[in-house]
Amino acid sequence: MRRPHGGRRARVRGQPKVDADFNLLAAAANITRLAALGLCSTATGWAVTA
Repeated sequence: MRRPHGGRRARVRGQPKVDADFNLLAAAANITRLAALGLCSTATGWAVTA
């Protein structure tokens, strides 16, 4: 089964490395999603521009 973030199988061996790899993929998917929603940096902080 293909997952929304693009990963299907572990690319590394060992539970700690698999966990770290999954967390990296999830972070990349979240950043991509926030960028698609229009998140940008402003003088007062972060804001979603719609």
